[in-house]
Amino acid sequence: MIQGQGKADFGDYDELQVDKSITVGDKTYGVDAKDGGDTEQGVTKDQNFQWHIDSEVNKNVDSYNKYELVDTLPFQNDWRTMSLSLKYQDPSGALQSTPLLEMSANGMTTGAGTQFTTNANGVNGIAYNAATAPSVAALGDGLSPDGIELSGTGSSYVMKDGQLDASQAVSDGTIMLSLTESGRKQLAEKMAALLADGKAKDGTWELSWNLNVVANQSTQPGDMVNNVDLNYETAFDKDTDQDLAKTFVKGAGVNPPSIHDTPTHSGGLLPYTASVLGIGLTILGLLGLANLIKKRRNEK
Repeated sequence: MIQGQGKADFGDYDELQVDKSITVGDKTYGVDAKDGGDTEQGVTKDQNFQWHIDSEVNKNVDSYNKYELVDTLPFQNDWRTMSLSLKYQDPSGALQSTPLLEMSANGMTTGAGTQFTTNANGVNGIAYNAATAPSVAALGDGLSPDGIELSGTGSSYVMKDGQLDASQAVSDGTIMLSLTESGRKQLAEKMAALLADGKAKDGTWELSWNLNVVANQSTQPGDMVNNVDLNYETAFDKDTDQDLAKTFVKGAGVNPPSIHDTPTHSGGLLPYTASVLGIGLTILGLLGLANLIKKRRNEK
């Protein structure tokens, strides 16, 4: 409330949103849909595809106390590489992108619940291990590797006789990407430079986090739901936004052959022999019944 004359600049209260989508083959699903995804094509074991996370960010990100994305990756997925870029519109409204960072997984064993972090001091109960710490490298003149902190846990499951052991617990993987204080400052400087050069339209900024993943050996028919949370804290407030994206999973062996669908020579004589034998037994049964009735009449 303002009393009297004058003006006040309330700035941007940063009500940010996150959007998740999936690319399978040459099609992308779930853009601008909080629970949408691919229920059309699906994926199978050993298939590569991409999860995309686009989260809003504002030019005053250097004043934030926290900006983190937490992705709950379905246990049927193993991530291999990731990239981070800054998306925005130029003055004409055309979409532009500036690459920032690329990341690669190291020492991850599928199904083993492998923990990893780039924080040398450990974070969130995860101890630093150089063998599993992801590699982070700048793309072009993007952010320096210390601009983000990456940590998480791989999926956990047990296989038995080539199938997912349903009697054992499964756990989804988790990946947290957090902009460090240095990263938030670098990002704000990049936005300011793009605005000063007349290359960007203000208020259209998004961080684009792309995950290249593979459907691992635990993939089964059904839906895979992938949750992402954007957690941020500004000088005024803190909040969370979420998106649930999913993909249909074809799995393997979804339609095993049935004897009714396979009139082949392999064992194919048995059904026909059984049919003929059944008819013969039926005829013999009727003849036997007729003879029994005739015998009873003669006895009378």
